[in-house]
Amino acid sequence: MTRDLSAVYIDVVNRMIDKLSEGIYDIASSFDHCTELEMTIKLGKFNLLKETLIDMLPEDFDKSDFSQINQHFHFVDYYFSTKKDFSMLKQNADDLLKQDIPILKKNWKLFLQQEPLKEKKTKPGSTESHVVQVVHDIRNNLRRLVRGLPNNEKEIQDHLEDLLALKNHTFERENVSIPYSTKSYTPDFTSERLNVAIDVKFCNSPTDEKRIIDEINADIPAYKQKYQYLLFVVYDVAIIRKMDKYISDIEKNNSNVTVIVVKH
Repeated sequence: MTRDLSAVYIDVVNRMIDKLSEGIYDIASSFDHCTELEMTIKLGKFNLLKETLIDMLPEDFDKSDFSQINQHFHFVDYYFSTKKDFSMLKQNADDLLKQDIPILKKNWKLFLQQEPLKEKKTKPGSTESHVVQVVHDIRNNLRRLVRGLPNNEKEIQDHLEDLLALKNHTFERENVSIPYSTKSYTPDFTSERLNVAIDVKFCNSPTDEKRIIDEINADIPAYKQKYQYLLFVVYDVAIIRKMDKYISDIEKNNSNVTVIVVKH
């Protein structure tokens, strides 16, 4: 048994998905010879079409594909409107054309061949799910923003601040001081709403690898006094070899602590 959807409805959805491909191809092929207003209109049309398609798709269609589409489109828009970096715009547009939209087409075809779900179970959004999304966005996007070889931790903090803003995650930067024992600790980013603190570490030499572990172990009890979830972002310049081991011991012994190693 397959889904009982009208041929007209299926044809409209197929055409809209094709229009997504045409729209992003138009953006990628014309950004260097159209006016800023013309490009803004193209970006707006693509986004409107995407949001209309999301609303049109059946409730039980898994719309997680749009996470990648939204991510790469955000970067297309960001690199045009904010950075004027057309090579990075083209790179993200290529990801949409060659990877994201073909996956959406494939999953839509598979969906049409499946039996409909008898009951759709949904769960309300939770703080934990939002924190998971922040982790996902950092893992999948931070490296994209760091073009040249970084020199220090502040550069990574600046890029992470851009990323959090771009993905609509509201964080304060270095806004909270936490007294612990005889010291005060200041996380790089905090969100009172999500009850989470983020700290950035920069690993640029063999001595940094051990230093960072010691710093994280010292930060955890201090940050835990105020925040339920802790994220440590370790930006590594080809130093850390046993990444799984580096992460697992810290996470295993500390609940709600996540270590994200981003390799340059």
